[in-house]
Amino acid sequence: MTFRHYVIFLILCTLAAWGVWFWVLTGVSVDAFGLVAVALFYGSIGLAVLGSLSLMGLLLRISVLKSEDLRFTVVKVSFRQSLLLTLLFLTTLSFLHLHYLTWWNFLVLVLFVMSLELFFSSS
Repeated sequence: MTFRHYVIFLILCTLAAWGVWFWVLTGVSVDAFGLVAVALFYGSIGLAVLGSLSLMGLLLRISVLKSEDLRFTVVKVSFRQSLLLTLLFLTTLSFLHLHYLTWWNFLVLVLFVMSLELFFSSS
């Protein structure tokens, strides 16, 4: 898969995930579907945020580096950081939904994600 095909595929999948999230938000009743609706909501918003952050990080890094050789390295770093930020977002959203979110919980989550990124970037 070429870099251009990857970016096009990522854009299409991200747009589809945002579309599914909008459909779940407007057309799916939590009363009728219960946990399935909640799982669809979290899954679709997670994929949409992952794709959006990955695209933004990728385009930012490509515009700054302007190197053809490093594109696939940039893709790996961008995807890893997007995945970590998406997990932080979904965990925060889940804690907020369950009324567990406090400032110190959020601080612990951010420090955990930062330490994971430090671990992955140093190895």
